[in-house]
Amino acid sequence: MPASNSDYSLTNFAKYGRLAVIYGLIGLVVLIVGRSLLSTSVSVFKALNPPPTPGPTMGFGYLPKPAFPNQIAEDRPTSYRLDTVGQTLPNFGTQVPVYFMPSAQPNLLALDSAKETAASLGFVFAPEKISAEEYRWRRSTPIPATLEMNIVTKHLDLDVDWASSVSLLDKKMIPTPEQLTLETRSLLRSANLLPADIATASPDITYIRALGGELQPVSSVSEADFVRVDIFRLAPNDFPTVTSEQDRGVIRVLFSGSREQGERVLRLESDYSSVDWSNFETYPLQSAQLAWQALQAGEGFIVTPPRGDEAVIREVTLAYYEPTQLQNYYQPVYVFSGDDNFRAYVPALDSRIYNTN
Repeated sequence: MPASNSDYSLTNFAKYGRLAVIYGLIGLVVLIVGRSLLSTSVSVFKALNPPPTPGPTMGFGYLPKPAFPNQIAEDRPTSYRLDTVGQTLPNFGTQVPVYFMPSAQPNLLALDSAKETAASLGFVFAPEKISAEEYRWRRSTPIPATLEMNIVTKHLDLDVDWASSVSLLDKKMIPTPEQLTLETRSLLRSANLLPADIATASPDITYIRALGGELQPVSSVSEADFVRVDIFRLAPNDFPTVTSEQDRGVIRVLFSGSREQGERVLRLESDYSSVDWSNFETYPLQSAQLAWQALQAGEGFIVTPPRGDEAVIREVTLAYYEPTQLQNYYQPVYVFSGDDNFRAYVPALDSRIYNTN
């Protein structure tokens, strides 16, 4: 019996349906593969042709050079030799953040706040006025001590006359590094001297021996009479911070082995000034090669000179410099380190952005 028209139509419908499914699956596979290839191609293109890095913002305008201490020509080596690994210099990129350091402003409560800090450190009597901003506190027991403080900046220097004590050196309860960290933070917190970028910093610890009225570093706690803690603030971009003295923190504390009130803290020095980490601009960075040439030309600051006439450079790093006088800008320096504990700093920013007026 010949097929009816309806049977023919159903056969065609099934045939074309199968073709539609086949072509649909092929199209789906092509779409998926094509999309994957396109995505991969775009990724490869972007990797080979990255978008240009935005240029430095330089929103603070021209900057002052880092305020290094004054130095005479005799403090400088007569020659330099680069002896880094592979005789090469590192590359730190083309730009770096510069942070704003707000100036501390006088206020009517500054003296009261300073008196509270002094009291927390054991100085309860009225201070002596040295100048409009500088005050001096004294105490006579248990060991004579003085505290000098700028009531506006809160920079301070507590100094105990430990050499006048006949029994202090017999007390040898030197705390462990963990105890030192906790004790230092507790001391600074009670004196309102523990901002966030200090509270999170790990202190550097140096064991100290007292010999003939002088303090000398020693290698072990068994040799120590005292222990010194140096704190360097933490910068948000993981670069270290440095000061104008070798291994000297922006805050420094000298502890004795005594547990007695007034004998425990023998020295407390703070040159800390706040940094507004949220307020920064990017500035062009000069290359380490240009900084090396500047050092050879007699520029920069020699922190620790070598024993001889030649300075041998073993390492070059980038760090933020704690200014000796407030300049409102927290900026980087190249650090050249080498033999005989040699260290020198060279301004790290492109020389054209420095205000030479």
